[in-house]
Amino acid sequence: MAAIVSRSFEAPVEACPVEILSREELQTQGIIKEHVNDCVRRIHRAVDWSHYDSAILFAPDDGKSGRLFFARLPGKRDVVGYISIGLGGDEVYVTYLATSNQKKGVGSALLQRAISYGQDQGKSQLLLHCREKVCGFYDKFFKKVGFEEKSGCVVSSFTKTPEGTYRNGDRRVFYRVILPKKAEEETKGVA
Repeated sequence: MAAIVSRSFEAPVEACPVEILSREELQTQGIIKEHVNDCVRRIHRAVDWSHYDSAILFAPDDGKSGRLFFARLPGKRDVVGYISIGLGGDEVYVTYLATSNQKKGVGSALLQRAISYGQDQGKSQLLLHCREKVCGFYDKFFKKVGFEEKSGCVVSSFTKTPEGTYRNGDRRVFYRVILPKKAEEETKGVA
């Protein structure tokens, strides 16, 4: 039987400050959908995803079936990354994560937001598929924030499994991350 590993979960220290905003927060700040679409097209070109239609980012974002979060450097107008997450059962799953700024903490900040959002929604697992060549980013991120790579279901752990290929021939890897429960608010039950 595997030992249960319990860890506190804290946001990683980022290389630079990054703002993570919902679509509504961007619109409240006067950043229009067309500008965000243009930024997303630039991101897709930077990560060789130009075949993806950026209009997918403006599908219903109701908070029940999924959410979109965008990254922006403080004081800047342009979006430099985004994450699309879905909710189902006991899981939060990452459908897309893309950034135009590598090694700046943008991807980590977005992934941290997905984890926090999943925890806020009471989800116990985060699922994602990625290209094999970006596994180093995910491995480093999960280990940095206190997860351990395991082959079984252990609290605060992750597993990765090769799982076929994408249409372009890139190998696909599946991650299953067991999320720690969020600490109960200290104010609950206090009169």
